[in-house]
Amino acid sequence: MRHACGFLWIPAVLLPVLPATPQDQTPRSHDEMRHLHQDPKAYIAMLEDPKRDEYQKPHEVLLALDLKPGETIADIGSGSGYFTLRFAAHVGGQGRVFAVDIDPEMVRHLNRRVRDAGVRNVQTILAEPNDPLLPDASVDRFVVVDTWHHVEKPLDYLALMKRMLKPGGQVVMIDFHKRELPLGPPMEMKIARDDLVRDMEANGFHLKKEHTFLPYQYFLVFSAAPPAGQGAGKRTWEQIQASFDAHKGEFDYLLGDWEFTGTNQEYGRIKGYWSAVRLDKGQILDEYRVVGDEGQTYYVTTTLRNYNGALDRWELVGADGGAGLQDVGTGRWEGAEMRIEQTFGVAAGSPSQWRIRYHDIRPDRFSWTADRSADGGRTWTTSFQQLDARRIGPSRPMGPLTTVRKPSFPP
Repeated sequence: MRHACGFLWIPAVLLPVLPATPQDQTPRSHDEMRHLHQDPKAYIAMLEDPKRDEYQKPHEVLLALDLKPGETIADIGSGSGYFTLRFAAHVGGQGRVFAVDIDPEMVRHLNRRVRDAGVRNVQTILAEPNDPLLPDASVDRFVVVDTWHHVEKPLDYLALMKRMLKPGGQVVMIDFHKRELPLGPPMEMKIARDDLVRDMEANGFHLKKEHTFLPYQYFLVFSAAPPAGQGAGKRTWEQIQASFDAHKGEFDYLLGDWEFTGTNQEYGRIKGYWSAVRLDKGQILDEYRVVGDEGQTYYVTTTLRNYNGALDRWELVGADGGAGLQDVGTGRWEGAEMRIEQTFGVAAGSPSQWRIRYHDIRPDRFSWTADRSADGGRTWTTSFQQLDARRIGPSRPMGPLTTVRKPSFPP
């Protein structure tokens, strides 16, 4: 493995062009990088340049990761410790960070840095190019930043990572998009986002979430657990709770009040309002209402969305007045989209299946597209309904429905 931030075992003539700062819009040449690698102090200074924060956005990355106290993180290609010490602060004294690198100079530098900072939950690992040398079932999350495009035997490395993950563990990949950028490795070294997803899924990993706020890099979160219905074993309560904690925020974009317009291939142009709140235990309750030009209600349905940590999926049930609980569905994140499969119209005796995508999700807007089948999934009408929603009210919680007070009844 070769790392743009520390994995540097390749011959000097093959050294990649490493990130310049956002102010320096011309990537450094091979000769410049070779000079830096021969001067460890200068190279480390480049890695720790505060200007790097402008594109790497470490604070936002940590918020997105939502690390929990007590977790064990493996920082693959830890280099000078840019993320290592940040991870250590978030997992706390009961957690651990394995700082994995194959460059002895980087490991020595990080050892000194950890010692001088008085940090006790970081363990540096002088690894091999294609083996992080970690114990089996020891890692909650591998975090691989600007490194994977240097791995020469990725299939072997993935097999080892899968062994080293705890049940329900994740692999986080952050790397440069394969397009012309003002910084990063040469084009021929980059791995396209879709190619990485395809390779990961072909080797037993499932894309769980994607963040898109980094200007030059993709940010992908994979799980080694199989998707629901594909042989997942019985989970412990701790694993179920960990899965719920990892996914409970996936419908946060829907919280608040929305106004939407759209088209339906049966009814033509439609418009209406959509509001969603989070209940006390994390479920999402929302109301979807289609209205006419005078504000009259044509259709309204209420949906409860709850994450099932045992089956690793969202489950939905909808209700229309007088029609009972009828619109049952499941959902999960795929890439940057929420995907839902749901059945409507059961109580009316004319059920139809819908494949729904929430996409182009932003804080102030999102789009919604659904394919529809009225014959049990044999044929589908693509883009049967499309919506564009814009925010008109902020996110808001809904507290407990019951009020805890001193009992007035006898024991």
